[in-house]
Amino acid sequence: MRPLMWKAALRQYHLAPLTGTGSGTYLFYGREFRSPLIQNDPMHVHNDYLELLAEYGLIGAVLYGAFLGVHLFSGLAGLRKMVREQIRLGTPRLSHDLALNIGALAAIAALLLHSVVDFNMHIPANALLVALCLAYWRARGVTLK
Repeated sequence: MRPLMWKAALRQYHLAPLTGTGSGTYLFYGREFRSPLIQNDPMHVHNDYLELLAEYGLIGAVLYGAFLGVHLFSGLAGLRKMVREQIRLGTPRLSHDLALNIGALAAIAALLLHSVVDFNMHIPANALLVALCLAYWRARGVTLK
């Protein structure tokens, strides 16, 4: 059933490829473009990336990709810095920063992968988890240099 909903989202995307059709419009266009084989009334595409593309167009997808890319790069840079300072130097530290950073990266990776087949970021608890992980990197002062 998901590939049929994905096709409807791609048809919606082709209505306004640059700017998209607007937030929450899959509810309406999904009904219009969905296959007659779908008996349920799905409210979401069950693919966060296709729903983002259909509703916000290329502009929204590029902005999302840039936002995510900068934060992931920052998290990985922080991980590299922590490994270099804590493990290579052999200095024992009473800090849980390395474990928290690995946990935050793993949580983000799991949600990004699962977003291919579901609508994770429409669930407030998942969105809050991602926000906390991204805020953790910012609060720890990991900067791009």
